[in-house]
Amino acid sequence: MMTPATMVIPRWEWRTFAASLADLRRAIGRVSLEPPRESREIYLLCLRSSHNAKVRDGLMDLKWRKQLDANGLELWDPVLKSPFPFEASFIPRLFEAWGLRTPELARPSYTLPQFLEEIMAPNPDLRAVEITKRRQAFTLEGTKCEFAEITADRLPLESFCVEHEDPELVLQVVRGLSLESHRNINYPIGLKRALGLPTA
Repeated sequence: MMTPATMVIPRWEWRTFAASLADLRRAIGRVSLEPPRESREIYLLCLRSSHNAKVRDGLMDLKWRKQLDANGLELWDPVLKSPFPFEASFIPRLFEAWGLRTPELARPSYTLPQFLEEIMAPNPDLRAVEITKRRQAFTLEGTKCEFAEITADRLPLESFCVEHEDPELVLQVVRGLSLESHRNINYPIGLKRALGLPTA
């Protein structure tokens, strides 16, 4: 059954990717890290869009990029979560976000394997990428921050992000860490670049 995402206040986000973020970890110094969280996920990448769709813990998760501000920060809004199998009526919402034409739907509902094989695989603009994550969150100057160790199609990456409802707090942390010269790169774009895929 398709269900709206749990009500969450949209957050402004800044993120970077690199082969290693050891220097940034040293620059941040000692902070109180939450216990690491490990997950296996499938990112549903669209070569024409930067909206964020993934499968984690048996749920399809769709986030809209609502806004890009003058400083390059992005406002993300969790829109929908749906367990598998999910109703076919969920699929047009995904394709609307991606800016793609909705394919013919032969079933009233889809399991995850059916969705990947029948909906994702035939479309040349879509890629399903299996990744593993090891995330450690912490608080810095009132913002939520996170280091992530990622393996995407056997390619190792690291990511660091800063999130908050107030974009000024996000910028304050980014500037305090001397990261303002780095471009904000969201998950879909970061993964596509790392894997050599076209970016929207």
